[in-house]
Amino acid sequence: MIKDNIRFVGYRAFYEKRNYIKAQYSVLGREDKWTYKWYVYSRRQLKEYTCDLIWRFLNNEEDEEFIVTEQMLKDECYKYRM
Repeated sequence: MIKDNIRFVGYRAFYEKRNYIKAQYSVLGREDKWTYKWYVYSRRQLKEYTCDLIWRFLNNEEDEEFIVTEQMLKDECYKYRM
């Protein structure tokens, strides 16, 4: 089950709470992280690229080849004017 404090309705809601969500996500167990992945990708008002961006942001590690930057998240926010 997804906790209410890390749920979001659209991309703008995610963007506003992104750092809080990432902090809460980082302490979840493996099963809960898989459930949250299902939750992120079930947001059908978001494009798959946006879901990929969110997922990569939540799982960023410094040695990764592709790191999601704040600018990338901000640029995506302009596409969702809800």
